Amino acid sequence: MQLTKPTRIIFLLSMLLSAMALLAVAVTVLYLGKATVTSGLTVYLLVYTLLPMVTVWLLWRRPRFGLGLSLLWAALLSVRAIGGSSAMMLGAPLSLGIPIGDFSEGTGWLIDPLFIGISSISAVALVQLRKRAR
Repeated sequence: MQLTKPTRIIFLLSMLLSAMALLAVAVTVLYLGKATVTSGLTVYLLVYTLLPMVTVWLLWRRPRFGLGLSLLWAALLSVRAIGGSSAMMLGAPLSLGIPIGDFSEGTGWLIDPLFIGISSISAVALVQLRKRAR
């Protein structure tokens, strides 16, 4: 049985997002006793565990909506502020962040090619699904 190209992309994307969510749970469990700010841990769980798992579920139930959510989620996480203004106390569980800016004072930006790649793959799969639907 041959899988179509969008189905293969959805499968690989769901595996990557599931791995990211499981790693986020593991990181959260490791830092649970050390966390002084529970709101930072809550935001971390929401962004890196709940949203990827909802996206994986939607990828198989409603692929267009799931790919759109994956595209939006990854695009928003592709550039992150680091420092005192950051809402999350921990970084992404999977990251290939490239630092930009001055980190000597605790401020700067991370540009993450992994999330740029996830958003690009989601956009390509979304375009292919739309073409197939016509």
